[in-house]
Amino acid sequence: MGKSKTSPYDERTSYQSDYPPPNYRRPTRSAPRGVEVSQCTKFFLFFINVFFWIVGAFLLGFGIWGVVSKNGNNVSDLAEDLGIFLDPMFAFIITGSIIFILGFFGCIGALRENTCMIRFFTYFLMLIFLAEVTLGVLGYLYQDKLFNVLDSWFEKTIVLYLANN
Repeated sequence: MGKSKTSPYDERTSYQSDYPPPNYRRPTRSAPRGVEVSQCTKFFLFFINVFFWIVGAFLLGFGIWGVVSKNGNNVSDLAEDLGIFLDPMFAFIITGSIIFILGFFGCIGALRENTCMIRFFTYFLMLIFLAEVTLGVLGYLYQDKLFNVLDSWFEKTIVLYLANN
């Protein structure tokens, strides 16, 4: 007698469920077949981002230290400071925060090979690059207005900085 096309073991029984058994281990996630991530590239990207992460933390700390030390460690003086947007230390705080967050996403994304974090890192770097190119072109086209605005801003900043000391 020949074998039947279906065996009794092919049919689902009532005790089988849609869930895997308790000792089931998921297959590990890896790159698609034929694609390998170079360990040299992975750790190079990781260490470069660690460096930028530390630089971002330093700039953030320096900016916070500059704002707090200038205002004499008094929070009410900081809140009443009218020249808050003209203070150069806020540029350090904003720049340090952006670099710190980007460095974090780059580090963890490279180390864990997390594509979502690496994509965020890449898209944000592209956005920063496009903003720099746009500002460079606009700065070249409107040089005279830019120099006048920067001169007046620097003069106001120096006067406010010296007035607070």
